[in-house]
Amino acid sequence: MIDNLEILNDTDVAARVHELKDQGYRFVTMTGCTNDDGTVDIFYSFDKDCKLCTLKTTVEAGKTIRSISDIYLAAAFAENEISELFEVKFSGLVVDYGGHFILADGAPSSPFGAGVIIERKDGNNAK
Repeated sequence: MIDNLEILNDTDVAARVHELKDQGYRFVTMTGCTNDDGTVDIFYSFDKDCKLCTLKTTVEAGKTIRSISDIYLAAAFAENEISELFEVKFSGLVVDYGGHFILADGAPSSPFGAGVIIERKDGNNAK
């Protein structure tokens, strides 16, 4: 197990992010990853004195979770991206692009969401 990874319920993320900010951590980025069971892992990364701290929460696709953009404004961009790509919505976004941050008109909805099949040239398709 990675020693700088904290696994949290999605309802506990904002409180922990507040604690990290109060301790002097800076927001680095957020990433999403679709799991085989259709859930989505969201990773929140923070740095202090060149030491990375990562929070992880797992949510059902289609679920709405609390934005941290009121704590770290830069998170609004990552949250808009995750919302469009992974079928996870964020309530309270400080800047909400309404589904037009990354995806162009006519693009597939939630291209990395549950049930999407990625076709590979080698025939080893991935879900």
